[in-house]
Amino acid sequence: MKNKVCYFVLLSLLLSGCASAGGQNTGSQNVQTDTPAPQESSKPAEIPKNVFKKDTTIEETVLWDDGSVIITASELNFSNYSADLKLKFENNTDKALNFVSGSIGYSSNTINRYMTSEMYVNESVDAGMKANKTISISLNELQALGINEIAEIGIGFMITDDDHNDYARTGALLIPTSAYDSYDPDTDTYLESLQDGSFAALGNAEVHDIFTDVAYSNSRIHLDSAAVVSNSSEDTVILLEMTNTSEETVIVRYGSVSADNVVICSSNWTNDTIAPHKTAITMLDLSNMISEEYASAIGLGSDCSYTVDITLMDEEYKITDNVTTAELGPAYAGEFNTDGDVLYDQNGFTVISKGLANDPSSYSEDKHALFLVINNNGKPAYANIDYKSVSVNGYMTDFICYTMEVPPHKAALLNLELMSRSLKENDVSGIESITELKCKLQLAQDTYYNYIDQPSLSVSYTH
Repeated sequence: MKNKVCYFVLLSLLLSGCASAGGQNTGSQNVQTDTPAPQESSKPAEIPKNVFKKDTTIEETVLWDDGSVIITASELNFSNYSADLKLKFENNTDKALNFVSGSIGYSSNTINRYMTSEMYVNESVDAGMKANKTISISLNELQALGINEIAEIGIGFMITDDDHNDYARTGALLIPTSAYDSYDPDTDTYLESLQDGSFAALGNAEVHDIFTDVAYSNSRIHLDSAAVVSNSSEDTVILLEMTNTSEETVIVRYGSVSADNVVICSSNWTNDTIAPHKTAITMLDLSNMISEEYASAIGLGSDCSYTVDITLMDEEYKITDNVTTAELGPAYAGEFNTDGDVLYDQNGFTVISKGLANDPSSYSEDKHALFLVINNNGKPAYANIDYKSVSVNGYMTDFICYTMEVPPHKAALLNLELMSRSLKENDVSGIESITELKCKLQLAQDTYYNYIDQPSLSVSYTH
């Protein structure tokens, strides 16, 4: 699962290239290797400065007072690129306390109607002491959501003692600003910025599709929009806009992602915590799920229809609503690309070789054998490669492969990553040197290990 998305860094990610340079980690892993592939890091580019209203103020506001602990918001100031909120913590207990906000483990922070993991706080205050803390909110990141004036700030804290025992979880504590009376919480500034072109102009991005009539139904969560966006490097993401219409905090888990009914990510991608009547923007990084070369190999173009599996949980991470598939745009009515050698066609499954490909990372010399697994059955299935079963040109070869879930009447890309160190030991220097690959495929139904067949596959490559 990916780490929690920082909602207000969407444009930074788009500008800097949203794809990780390593291989696509999109399922449960089956590994035969002792050398991890290196990963490329990226530095977010600076977003150009635009007009932002900086005359907003707050009155000193006591956010939390239980008689022993007091949290006060005292000032809101502005610099060229940030809004700076000054907080004061008072600990009148007999133990040191730690105040955490905006972390992966606890975040209920909001700006206007939108969730954010901005305003990170990790402040320790000794017993009987006070502490001042100023936290910064990036104005550029707010403008990615169409916000040019702060009307309301919500910030929540997880308070623990030195033994990591919970003292309190405050939930979102609201701070109205001087702009609050003229603020309309029903105005979707993010969607407006997508539709009027200001989002694309701010980040030099291209918005390919915006879907506001999304096929997803739930009484507590509404999927307001889905947008397919790319940056100048042609890295592509899906931005999902999800609003919590209930009175309780909801955690949304985004799981399997499909393009034209082909599963390109079968693991849980990320979770969002959405406060009551607030909206979260989530990024599904398509370029990290499948490279352009891999997509082309299995016949996926630039105008795919996408689906994503959504699970709802409460604040204790207990599932309240099981997996529901959301269709992001028109439902796909086409057929799978069946070009390539058919390696297996039994028990309601078809497995097709989709050739070889280089690793998408310039830092890796690994090679990839691609297979399309089609599930023609009415039950969910799982596909993987058996441990220690892979050979290239007659030599056993280290590899990485991730278990891919294949829903009924869908397909999945099974990506067998051949480790360069092992290939070089066997005098395989490039794709053109690979003439034969053998492996054992594992096909399961209902659960990971309920195998219905484990056929041996043999692929011959001509160059």
